[in-house]
Formats: sequence, structure tokens, C-alpha cells
Amino acid sequence: MTKNYVEIIPAALAIGAEDATYGVQFFYETMVGKTFEFNPMSDAVGQTVSKRTGRIKVLFNPILSTMVFPEDDAREKEYVMSIEKARDLYKLLTRNNTPKYWFALDMASYASA
Repeated sequence: MTKNYVEIIPAALAIGAEDATYGVQFFYETMVGKTFEFNPMSDAVGQTVSKRTGRIKVLFNPILSTMVFPEDDAREKEYVMSIEKARDLYKLLTRNNTPKYWFALDMASYASA
């Protein structure tokens, strides 16, 4: 089985914060494999199946020329979390007062733990 990520199109954001302009993309995580890998009792031979794992990958894409703190570029930019925590992060990022880039990374890091 392999992991596959499919972008959630309505959840792609472009955020202009005080310390950096950054994009955030949300992806569904799916497991792709042969039918017998998911169900050992299956009679299907050679059929490929994909199933959602119930987890979301969040990818941050900062624009380097807008960053106030260059050390933030060295931080991790991909996080995998549960759907509930991804929804909470999406709500946080789409509030009226947009969070700074470093704070958004902190919240994503906390949600992925």
C-alpha cells in the first residue's frame, strides 16, 4: 500500500499576514493498494482500491521575499493531522484577524502532535 494525497480545492488559502505572505493547502490522505491488502478475504485479483485514512496533510508555502523572520523558512512546512484538528486550523486561518506565519506554524505543529 502507498499513501496518496488529493488536494481539497476549496480549502486552499492565500494569507497576507504582517510578517509574511503565505499559502496553505489542505490534502486528504488516502491509502492506495490492491484489494487483498485491505481485505484478505477478497476474491478480486489485481483490482486497485483507495480509501481515505481520516487524516489531512497541511502544506505551508511562504513567499520568501515577504518574510520578516528568515529563520522561519527553516521550519517544517508539512503537517499531518486529524480532520477535526485540520478544521480547527482552517477556522483559525480564516478569521478576520489573520494569524502571523510563525503562529500558524506553531498551531499546525501543535495539531499534528
